[in-house]
This record gives sequence, structure tokens and C-alpha cells, in this order.
Amino acid sequence: MLRYWIVIGSVIVCLFSTAAPADGFDWPEIPAAEKALTQVPGQPNAPAVILAREGFVDLSEDRKSSYIEVYARIKILNEEGVVFGSVELESSDYLRTKNIAGRTHLPDGRIAVLGEDAIFEREFSDYYNSVVVSTALPEVVPGAIIEYSYRTYFDSIFFPQEWYFQSAIPTLSSRVTFEMPKTVSFYPIEFNRLNQDRIPRTIDENVAGGRVSYALENIRPVADEPYSFPFDDLVTKVLLLPGADHSTSIPAPLFDSWESILNHYYGVGDFDYNGFKSSAGSAKKQAKLLAKSAPGPRQQATAIYDWVRDEIDVEPYVGLFVGEPRADDVFKNRKGSHGEKATLLKIMLEAAGIDARVAWANPRNEGRTAANVPNPMQFNEVIVVADFGGEQVFLDPSQRRNAFGVLSPTLRGTQCFVIGPKKKFEWVTIPALAPEDSGRVATLDYTLDSEGSLSATGRLELTGGRAWHRLQWKDSIEETSTAWKADLESAFAGFDIDGVEVTELAADPSVTVVWKMNQREEEVLGEESSIGLASPIGLLSNPFTLTSNQRTTPVQFEYPQIERVVTTITWPEGWTVAGAPDLKVYDSSAGHLKTSSEINHDARRAVFEREFAISQMEIMSSLDYTRLRALYSTTVSSDSSGLLMIAE
Repeated sequence: MLRYWIVIGSVIVCLFSTAAPADGFDWPEIPAAEKALTQVPGQPNAPAVILAREGFVDLSEDRKSSYIEVYARIKILNEEGVVFGSVELESSDYLRTKNIAGRTHLPDGRIAVLGEDAIFEREFSDYYNSVVVSTALPEVVPGAIIEYSYRTYFDSIFFPQEWYFQSAIPTLSSRVTFEMPKTVSFYPIEFNRLNQDRIPRTIDENVAGGRVSYALENIRPVADEPYSFPFDDLVTKVLLLPGADHSTSIPAPLFDSWESILNHYYGVGDFDYNGFKSSAGSAKKQAKLLAKSAPGPRQQATAIYDWVRDEIDVEPYVGLFVGEPRADDVFKNRKGSHGEKATLLKIMLEAAGIDARVAWANPRNEGRTAANVPNPMQFNEVIVVADFGGEQVFLDPSQRRNAFGVLSPTLRGTQCFVIGPKKKFEWVTIPALAPEDSGRVATLDYTLDSEGSLSATGRLELTGGRAWHRLQWKDSIEETSTAWKADLESAFAGFDIDGVEVTELAADPSVTVVWKMNQREEEVLGEESSIGLASPIGLLSNPFTLTSNQRTTPVQFEYPQIERVVTTITWPEGWTVAGAPDLKVYDSSAGHLKTSSEINHDARRAVFEREFAISQMEIMSSLDYTRLRALYSTTVSSDSSGLLMIAE
């Protein structure tokens, strides 16, 4: 099953679709005020504005398809806004979009119509028969108004439809109507980020069922601010969840609770875990063979995990549930979705006698999960929780860089929904990374010769989250070394970099880079020499330029961290230190900067240390944000200073 979403207001509009332009769409009349609009009140720098966005969701019984029909009208205000004339659509067998139509109203009065030849497809997954459809509205220029419409059909009410009221640009009007059948009860879930009492709605019951409509006007955009929470955590939206099916004498629970969700997960249609597991003979046999070669449960689990991680390719797919293909199909084809790969791992671990459970998770950068909303579509990933004598180990075989027990930093510290036997479940928080778990330590040993030329050896050690992102950075160790060399040349302008060696350890994880460098001849001044003391990891600028009064969103880092630079300089007779940097110290709840120096003129040797730390993953309060901003400002100032040597 697929997760379905519609987002308007970035460059991309996402939906699952097949593209087929429609003829004869009944376009509404565009008001004269919209044609004359040149800027949005209160948002003078907005590149574009959504003039109107209207949706109609027909939620039908399973015997016929439901659909969502969308109409959108956007005014392009300047050259930067032209990108909002581009559209991308994801298409699969599960949701089918038809009657796509679009046109552009040009400032000179002409109307350019979207043609079939302007719609292109590229394969997303041949295995799951899905494609990406892309198009651009014709002749989009500043001052133009674009409008488009489409209808997307889906076969099951198990696809809750989220309606986004906000976007990356202002919205003048956003309305959605849900029409519900008499036989199914629905209940609304509202995520209101606009600090209003509620999202205005009207309810109308009729013989066919009922309608609920929501409408908002003059909606501010979701702010695009550095290190912000993900769009899904900041946007105002609404969805209707199916509560119960009343078509039989005894109402059948649907999305009324997590227990009901699991009833479907364990054996109904596409949610068919039991069916997936029933065909797993080859996979179980392989698991037992792997377990025989390992001395204990953890080693056995590692062998099975490594096999699944390395031998089963992940196919692009959005969703949690498994059904077709079955477990042995995934095993034999050596490919499957996130959910299929993780569930196969659970089955193989169980075959070796290891207690394992499937868990639904969502990376922090894709949005937080709500335990009080029984909607499995809020998860994007499936992992496995293995138990070794009461110790829980979280396993994600979807990425080749993940060693046994290693997760993406964006999953650390998040809540996951762990499914146990007999349809039991629990919410578990994955252990978070502490600041000392993720770091960068750079060690530089400089030598200044009598001619004023610098040479140095360098070592950079990455751990935790910092290391995870650079594991298997490139396809080969040679390409990885070349990429690191380019990074170092950028960090040490004026130096030639050679002898780069990279060591990667996935289990901890860690990455170590060592290199040599020599100052280029044309950079040598002869009578003086300056040395930066924060390279290669110093801060060049402060991303937090907004004051606490100006910033509208909380700050989110991927993980807390500590960075350290230790720089040692030795120099010959006839040279001396002419200017040392001011030592700066800043310590607060947001993090700290510590600098120190030890200069021994007799030994002609100096050591400078700089430590920078982010203590919190999330900065929520105005006071903590002010402290974070001061930390970055102080660090940028400190990192820009250096040591000056002169010939006496």
C-alpha cells in the first residue's frame, strides 16, 4: 500500500497518478482583482501566491473507487516565482489520476493551454510499476496566472486524504470538502499551526451520508528558515480517518484505534502480514544455514542481518505494508520495499530462534509521529527490534551503510510503533545521540621553515552521526579519497593536498582521514605567515541571522555534537609570534565555545585548541534561540581569527 499526499507550494506537487490531459474542463472566471494583483498584502517579497485551491474528496464504499478532485490557481509575481509553474506527479497502480488539465493566462491577455506533448514520464520503479510524471505549465512569466486541475482515483478508504492549507508561498483561499458514505463513519484530525481557535468547518448530513467542509483565507506561508522543523510539522492540515464500517449488523472497526489497525495488518488484503509470512520456506532455510556458522545469538543475528542488508535491494516504494509479493518472492528476486525487506529480516531472525519484532518509524526530518492518531500513513519506514536478554537492538537493513545496530541519525530519538505477537504493540523511543556521540576532531601539525613556507600533516576523525553521513560516501575508496581531497583543498586555500588516506568503520561508526599539505610557492610571503586555527571545520557564517522576534519556527538539528580542533605550530629561529587570536569562551544551555592557547617562545612551539558544541537537538524557546544565535556569532568571530608569524 502507498502513502498518498498532495503538497502545493514548493516547486513540486506530489500525488500518485497517471497523466492524461482533459478536454472541456469548466474553468472558473478569474476575478479582475486577481489579474491586477502585483503583491500580497503583508508579504511584499512573495514570489508567487496561491489565489485559490479547492478540493473535493468523494469517499465511497469499497465497491467503487473514491477520488479527490483538485483545482489550483496561482499568480506568478516575479522571476523567482516562475518555478511554481512546474509540477511533478508520482504515479502507480494504486492511485490513478485522470483529467489533468492546465493553462496559463499571460499578462497580454493570451491563454496558453497545456498540451499532451508537454507531459513526460520517467520510471520510478519497474518492480512496482510506478513512474514520475513531470510537466511545466506553458509560457509561465511574471504576471501570469496559472491554473490546473486533476482527479485522482483510489480503490480503498484506507488511503486517508490529508489536505494542506499552507504552502511555501501565501494562499488567499483554500477549501476542501469531504463527502462520506452512510455506511462508514469518519472522524476529523486537525493539525492547526496558525494559532487560531479552530479551522472553520461546516457539516451537512444527507441521505447519501454527509459532507464536511473546511475553508481558510489569507493564509501565511510556512516559513523557510535555516535548521527548521520539517514541513509536515509546521503546516496546517486536516484529514478524515475512517472510524467504522456500518454496512453489516455489527460495525467493523477501521482506523478507530491502533488495535484495529493491527487487525488489518495481520491478515486483510494488502495488509496481509500473515500471508507474506506463510511463504517463507527458502528464507527460513537460509537463516538457519547462516546461524549455524555463528557462535551465539548476537553473532547469528548479525550474520542474518548482514545477508538481508547486502543481498536484498530496496525498491522505491512508499508505504509500510506487505502482501504481494510474498516473503520467498522477495528472497528469490533479491529485491523488495522497505517494509518487505524489514519483515523478511524479522522472519529470518525468528527462524534462527531470535526474538524480533517489526516497528514502524519515521525519520525526524520527515515529520513527527502522533501516538494519539491511529493512522499508519504517518510512518515512512519499517525497522526491526531484536531482543537479546532484555537488551533491545534496533535494525534497519534498508541502507548498506548501516552495520548491525546502527541507524540513521534522523531515526535516533524518535518514537516507533513496535508490533509484538498476538497483535500487541508498544510505543518505544529509539535511544537518542548524546553530544559526545557525534563529533569531528581535527588535529593539525604545522611546521614553518626559515623561508616562511608552511607544511603540515592533518588528521580528521568523524564519529556517530557525522561519520554515518560519510560512510560509503562514494562508490570506491579511490573515489572517496578524491572527494575528501577536494574538500580539504577547499578548506585550506593556498595549500597543495596529497597523501590522502581514508579509513571507514561501519560498526561504531567512524571515519578517519589523514593527509599532508604544503603551502604553494606563490602563497609564501617570505617575512610573515598567517595560520588559520579552525580549519578544516571552522564556521564561516552564522545561519541564524533572524532575531528571536523575527524567527517564527523552532530550530531542529539532526543531532547534538561536539567539534574540536587542535593546532600545533613549530617555527625556526629568527621567527616570532606577532599576533595571537583573542581567546573566546561562550557557554549556555544551547552549547558552548571554548578556546585555549599555550605559546612557548623558548621552544618555538604553540598549541591552540578550539571546542564547539551543540547541546540540544531542538531549540524551542526564545531564550535558547537567542543563546544559540550568540554562540554561532561568537564562534564565527573566533574562527575567523588566526596566528601571525613574522621574521625578526
